[in-house]
Amino acid sequence: MKSCSPPFVTWRENRRFVIVSFIGIILGAVYYFLLIRIGIEDARTRKIRNKWTGALFLLGLLAAGGSWVFRELLQAAMAAEPNHFLRVWLSALSGPSVGSRLAGMVCISLPMLVLGCLVPGSIGGGDVKLMGAAGLLLGRDLVVEAFLIGVFPAGLYSLGLLLLGKACRKDGIPFGPFLCLGLGLAPFLDNFCDL
Repeated sequence: MKSCSPPFVTWRENRRFVIVSFIGIILGAVYYFLLIRIGIEDARTRKIRNKWTGALFLLGLLAAGGSWVFRELLQAAMAAEPNHFLRVWLSALSGPSVGSRLAGMVCISLPMLVLGCLVPGSIGGGDVKLMGAAGLLLGRDLVVEAFLIGVFPAGLYSLGLLLLGKACRKDGIPFGPFLCLGLGLAPFLDNFCDL
C-alpha cells in the first residue's frame, strides 16, 4: 500500500535549504527582538539608541548580501516551506531588489527628516534612523506599508489622549512603538494580501 505523505528529504540531499531556513529563522528572531526592544525603549524613554538602529541596519546589510548571493535558493526555499512564519520571513528577505532596498532607506526616512527639521520636535531622529534601517532590510514597498500601518494606531492613540484630556495639541507621543508595530506586521499583511 502506497503512502500519501510527502517523501522525507535527508540532511545530505537538502543541507543548503536547511541552512538557509535556519539563517532565516535566526535573522527573523533578531529582527523581532530588535523591534520589541526599540518599541519598549522608545515608549519608556522617548529615545531610540543608535546601537539598536545600527543593529537593524547591519541586519539589512546581511539580508541584502544574502538575498543577492542566495536568491535562487531563497526562492526555492519559499516555495517548499510549509511553515507560514518562515515562508513570510524568507519572502521578505529574498523579495526586494538592491534598488528597492536603497529606495526603502530614503522613501520614508527622508520626508520624516525634512518634517523634523521644518517642525522641531515633531519627529525624532531615532524614528528617522529606524525607518531608514528598516527600509534597507524590507525594501521600499514593505517600509511604506509598515509606515502606513504604524501611523493609523498612532493617530488613534493621539486622538484618544486629546479626547480624554490627557494631552494637548502640542504634546508629542513616542512614535517608535507604532512604527515597530507596523514594521512587525507589514511582512505578514503583505504576504496575506498576495494570496
